[in-house]
Amino acid sequence: MEQTLKGKVAVVTGASSGIGEATARELAARGAPVVLASRDVDRLEALRLGISASGGLALAVETDVSDRGSVEAMVRLAVGEFGSLDVLVNNAGLGLSGKISEVRPEDVRHVFEVNAVGPLNCIQAALPHMGDEGHIVNVSSVVGRRAIPKVGAYCASKAALNALS
Repeated sequence: MEQTLKGKVAVVTGASSGIGEATARELAARGAPVVLASRDVDRLEALRLGISASGGLALAVETDVSDRGSVEAMVRLAVGEFGSLDVLVNNAGLGLSGKISEVRPEDVRHVFEVNAVGPLNCIQAALPHMGDEGHIVNVSSVVGRRAIPKVGAYCASKAALNALS
């Protein structure tokens, strides 16, 4: 694979599984040093080892995107380790299902903190370290544009992320 991202430092939130894991692997395969951010330290470390075994460079950082201090610490580690930050992939997300009349307000609040405030925390922490050619990718969902029954809070949180984008 062509090393089209050689020297471009990438942060991927929600890197411990799914889209985040696949994105981190692809960025590393294309030559980017990758900062793996998630709350699941064990899965991050397994991914870091896998990327390293494939010849890539990765740093695993336990991060709660809903906690501004945690995000700022992750960005400081990323810049301290690799010297810059060029790509931010806001992928961390949390689902919630149930009738909107029955979901607990604190659960809805938590979904918004992870899915909408979390990316904002990451953007605000990363921007001062990104140059004019930096890139931010916010991973959303089609339900942010067209809601479906029993996942209203999740849909609304992704609509908020779309508006932020």
